[in-house]
Amino acid sequence: MATHPFHREVGAIIRRQDFPKSAGLKILKDEACDEEGHKIYVYNRTTGTPLRFADVDILIATKKKPKEAKVIIEIEESNVKPVQIFGKFFASAFSNCYLPKGGGKKGYLPIAEPALFVQVLKSSKPKKGKSKKPEQWKRVDESIQAVLETLFKGEWQYSLFWGPQPEALVNIAGGKGLVDSIQAFLEQNP
Repeated sequence: MATHPFHREVGAIIRRQDFPKSAGLKILKDEACDEEGHKIYVYNRTTGTPLRFADVDILIATKKKPKEAKVIIEIEESNVKPVQIFGKFFASAFSNCYLPKGGGKKGYLPIAEPALFVQVLKSSKPKKGKSKKPEQWKRVDESIQAVLETLFKGEWQYSLFWGPQPEALVNIAGGKGLVDSIQAFLEQNP
């Protein structure tokens, strides 16, 4: 398996104990984020068999009824182009359920409404005047924010973070850090 050091670093800072005000959560991590992790797939289920739309890096779900996914986190270590960023978000946003490990064919669980999609992009600190990436990512964020209500009717919230390491992540829209943003969402949407 390929190593993903940035995935592991982000995975290490998303821990159950970091969300003390949100009891009853389970945090599922892909093996890129945690050596004990496993593939996490999200599906679109309208009628018939659910169709897999994406695999995600981290999924935070409730343990008690209603059992549902509350937060999806996608980490980009190298491919941080707009097409990749948009594609990861929209594949997950058009999904409405996930299959927990050992869930079997009838064990699909819903994605909550609203749910939070967090995108974490790795980037070295741009040299002044050399990189347009932060400006590009801000425009991607603004474009996604602009369609959330009209396209998804409040079903999704979106946050984009970037930085060279997890401790130095910057929220592209300003405001709270990664864990604090997730905690605020969970408190507002128990």
